[in-house]
Amino acid sequence: MMIHLADSTASTNPLLPSWPEFIIGTILFVLVFGVLSKFAMPRIQQTLAQRTEMIEGGLARSEEAQAEANQLLEQYRQQLAEARHEAARLRELLLGPDITVTSDQPGVLHVQGLTAEQIGSAAWQAHLPVFELATQHASLEEAFMQLTDDSVDFRSYDAAEAGAAR
Repeated sequence: MMIHLADSTASTNPLLPSWPEFIIGTILFVLVFGVLSKFAMPRIQQTLAQRTEMIEGGLARSEEAQAEANQLLEQYRQQLAEARHEAARLRELLLGPDITVTSDQPGVLHVQGLTAEQIGSAAWQAHLPVFELATQHASLEEAFMQLTDDSVDFRSYDAAEAGAAR
């Protein structure tokens, strides 16, 4: 008898639910959808809006920072070009017999053959800004290395050779 009841309640198509299951499922779906749309959706939308504002604000701040960095870079390049131009003018002004002017970095000149006072007054007369004048004196080690430039050989001796050399 039980088999007969199971056969009578089964539908002919397994993909189509019976009407009572369909009605209960629809009511529960509408109920769950209503609860989620009432409570969860506003919070989700608020969180998404906050994230969107944070991202857009971050992008705006980064664009402002990039524009400021580009402006500072352009100012730096202009200052560097001016310094190079002024250094070239000062170099031409200072060159003369027995005077050497060298440069190992932009805007820095190394002058030999003139005193700091002579360099400063020449720059002042030409209206060229000079930010620092420093007199450098070579150390004894530097003088020795310049005099013996390539003629110095460094060797190590064995103890026997060192004793025989004495």
